[in-house]
Amino acid sequence: MVVYNLLTDGSFVAGDTVSERTSYAYPTSEYADWGRCDPARAAETMMANENSLGVWRDNAKEYDAQNWERLKGVTHG
Repeated sequence: MVVYNLLTDGSFVAGDTVSERTSYAYPTSEYADWGRCDPARAAETMMANENSLGVWRDNAKEYDAQNWERLKGVTHG
C-alpha cells in the first residue's frame, strides 16, 4: 500500500508499506504540484519510480526513516 502526505510547507512525501521505501518531493517540484491536485496518483508514480531504482542512496536508511516520520499517523493512500 502506498501512503502519502502533503506537508504544510508544500512538500509531498510518499511511502510504500510493502517495500518500506519512501520518496520526498520538494515544495517546488512537479511531483509536489501534482500531489496537491491528484495525490494518490502522484504517490503511486513516485513510489513506482523509487522502487524501480533499487537502493541507490548511500543514506537510504536515514532518508527513509526521516520520511516515515513525516508520514507518521497518515492513513490515506
